[in-house]
Amino acid sequence: SARLYVGDDGSKTNKGAFAVSGRNTSKQLTNNFLWITPDSTRIFTGNESAGFGIENLSSSNTGSYLKLTPSNYFIGSNSGNQLTTGMFNSTFGYKAGELLTAGSNNVFIGYEAGNHNTDGYRNVFIGMGAGENNSSGYENNFIGYNAGRDNTTGDGNVMLGMYTGLFNTTGYLNTFVGRYAGFANSTGNFNVFIGNAAGDSNTEGEYLTLLGSYTDVSNTNLRYSAAIGYGSSVTADYQVRLGNFATTSIGGQVGWTTLSDKRFKINVENDVPGLDFILKLKPVSYNLDAAGIADFLRIPSEARDAEGERKKTAERQVGFIAQDVEKAAMELNFNFSGIDKPKNENDTYGLRYAEFTVPLVKAVQELSEQNKKLSEQIRLQQIQIEELKKEMNNLKNK
Repeated sequence: SARLYVGDDGSKTNKGAFAVSGRNTSKQLTNNFLWITPDSTRIFTGNESAGFGIENLSSSNTGSYLKLTPSNYFIGSNSGNQLTTGMFNSTFGYKAGELLTAGSNNVFIGYEAGNHNTDGYRNVFIGMGAGENNSSGYENNFIGYNAGRDNTTGDGNVMLGMYTGLFNTTGYLNTFVGRYAGFANSTGNFNVFIGNAAGDSNTEGEYLTLLGSYTDVSNTNLRYSAAIGYGSSVTADYQVRLGNFATTSIGGQVGWTTLSDKRFKINVENDVPGLDFILKLKPVSYNLDAAGIADFLRIPSEARDAEGERKKTAERQVGFIAQDVEKAAMELNFNFSGIDKPKNENDTYGLRYAEFTVPLVKAVQELSEQNKKLSEQIRLQQIQIEELKKEMNNLKNK
C-alpha cells in the first residue's frame, strides 16, 4: 500500500514532515517515494533505470521538459528527447541536445546547444547555438553565442567567444579565443587564433599561429605561418610576422641568432660574388607608403592605425629596393638568399639585410687581395727605381 504520514519514523508523536512511502501488511516501511522536510525535498526510486520527468500530456504535443535519470539529466523543451544508449549527459535549454542518441559524457547548456549531436562524446557546449550542428565531433569545447555552431565532425577544438569558429565543419585540434576568432575556418586544422577577429579570414589554412586582435592571413589556405601583434598579417607559407606596418621598433638586448652549424651544412661552395655584386647595388633613401601596403594586403580598416601609418610614411629611411637587388643578382647568375621574393599574388618583396654581410665580406676579401698585389707591385717597382737611381749615379760619376 501507499500512505501519507507525518513524522520522520512514521510514529504518531513525531511531526514536521510529509512523505509518500510504501508499506507491507505488517505496516513496516518498504519504500520511500517522496519525503518533504523543512530543509529538503527528496524523490526516491528503487529501480536503477527509473527517473523523474515532466512532459506535455497534450495529445497533439508530446514534448518533454524535464528528464532526470541516474545516467542523464535533461532540462528544457525537447532536450535530450531522442536518447537511446547515450550515458552521463547533462543538457539544459530549449532543444539542447535534442537529437542526442548514443553520445555520452556531454554537457550542453543553452538554446539549441548541441542540438544535432547524435553520437559525439565528451563535448562541452555552452551558449545559445553553441555546437548546434555537431553530429559526431568529439572532445570539443565551445563556449559563447554560436561558438562552433556549424561544427559537424571536427574534434578536439577549443572555441571561446561569440561567433568563434562559427563556420568550422570538419576542422580539428584548433584553439580559437576571442569574438569572431576563426570565424570562417571550415576545414583548417592545428590552428591557434587568439584575439578579437583573429584569423577570421582563414578557411582551409593549417598549422597557423595568430596572436593579437585582427591578426590574419592574406590567403585562405596558408600553412605553417605565424603573425604576432595587433593587425599583423601573413602572406605566404612558412612565414612569421611581428607587428604591423606602423611598427617602428623591434628589438632586444642581444642580436638574433641564426643556426650555423658545419655538421648540418651540405653542398658547401665558395661561389659568392663580392665586388661585382656590391658595385651593382643602388643605395637609396625613401619614404614607405604604409597605407599603400595595408591597402594591397586588404587589411580591414578596424585593424589599421591611421596615425601610425602617417608617422611611418613621414619617416625617411635608407636601404635598397628589392627589385634592384634581384636584377643585380640575376646579372651575375647569383642566387642571393637575401631577397625574399613574393610567393603568391598577395605577397610582397622583402630584403634580409643581414645576409648582405656575406657578399660584403667577400668584397673586402677581394679588395684585400687586390691591395696585397698592388703593395707587392709597388714594392717591386720601388726596388727597380732604386736600382735605376744607382745606375744613374754610376753614370754621373764616370
